[in-house]
Amino acid sequence: MFVEILKNTPPWVWPLLVVLIVLGLRASRTRWMPAAMIYFMPLLGLLSVNNLLALPNQIVVWSAFFFAYALGALLGMRLQQSWTLARKGNRVHVAGEWVTMLTIVTVFVASFLNGMFVAIMPELIGLPIVYLGLTVIKASVAGVFIGRAAYVWHYMQRQTIAELDA
Repeated sequence: MFVEILKNTPPWVWPLLVVLIVLGLRASRTRWMPAAMIYFMPLLGLLSVNNLLALPNQIVVWSAFFFAYALGALLGMRLQQSWTLARKGNRVHVAGEWVTMLTIVTVFVASFLNGMFVAIMPELIGLPIVYLGLTVIKASVAGVFIGRAAYVWHYMQRQTIAELDA
């Protein structure tokens, strides 16, 4: 069965996984980066929206999604606060951390499992524990990305105002 799963996986999935792992490894080092890169990270959370549209009981799915998304956003803001070290122009100095790797791989695995369940075991995707579990995982991770971006945006604005006042 495992070999069948690998054979039936679209070929673009594996290069995507490599790119995501490289991004996660890069995030583990303290570095200067354009703030815009952090602003685009929430787009990774959108990778799973297409899968969510195929789940049953859409009212419950989207209610769970928005609740978990909001909690993830709060967590992302809190985490990014300790990782944002400085600002220079439109660049931000961020501490190395492994949460980016964890969140990127989590979105990938959850989306992969969602697709696999739909293709191989569609009866599983109809179970509330499965579709709500996948929804909460994807939404909370997507929320972490938007929370981190929101904190950096706020930090950049606050630093700009401080520079103007000086």
